[in-house]
Amino acid sequence: MRDPDPRTPDRLRPDVLTASGGATPCKRAGDRRIFVAAAIGFCAALWTYACEDGTTEPPQYLPEPATITVSPATAELAVPGSTVRMTAQVLDENGQPITGVEIVWAVDDRTVAVVDASGLVTGIVDGTATVTATVGGMTGAATVMVAMGSAATDRTALVALYEATDGPNWLNNDNWLTDAPLGEWYGVQTDGSGRVTWLGLYGNDLAGPIPPELGNLADLPVLDLGHNALTGPIPSELGSLSNLTVLSLQDNALTGPIPPELDTGCPK
Repeated sequence: MRDPDPRTPDRLRPDVLTASGGATPCKRAGDRRIFVAAAIGFCAALWTYACEDGTTEPPQYLPEPATITVSPATAELAVPGSTVRMTAQVLDENGQPITGVEIVWAVDDRTVAVVDASGLVTGIVDGTATVTATVGGMTGAATVMVAMGSAATDRTALVALYEATDGPNWLNNDNWLTDAPLGEWYGVQTDGSGRVTWLGLYGNDLAGPIPPELGNLADLPVLDLGHNALTGPIPSELGSLSNLTVLSLQDNALTGPIPPELDTGCPK
């Protein structure tokens, strides 16, 4: 491009702008550079001010849940009314735990069990239900079985009775706490699946409180603990024994009223 003729007046030269009123000339290219630099500086100052003011935070990365694991994966509630606490571990795509997220708990069959906002599950009736924990679009699940006990559940209840009532000093404690089948423990009878169907320890020097674990003997129709030295209240958990037809607790030192769960309206 040929240089402009120096004799051409400034107001006609293409590389110089002359402001009206005789203002100092400025070059176009330089003017654009000054404007861009000023705009960048203004934006930076505005962002800094906003962050320092606390009204605007820089964008943060929020991890997305990739897996949800519910524990325990399977829970057995020996009788209706029993509870179990569920927990959920939320992991991102890198296997790192995500904390502080809202977990939505639900159960597929509310006639069998219910779950609250903290993950506490309560059994209602016999059956099986699935409990779920959901975060965003991800869900984890666990299985809850209500009143589907086993011989192991019954053994735990009998051990609790032995330990609570001075078992080592009973008149007869043959095979108790051994590996022998429960039906071979003194005073115990079982069915074909090993569930306790008779517990008779009348006059056997049991001394102490009746443990609430006896309420887990779901298949028990006969409980005879009369003529011993049992103390304290009758546990309300015995009211969970839906198959119980005979309950004998006479001639003990028990205190308190008959729990309403056991009150059938019979004369007292």
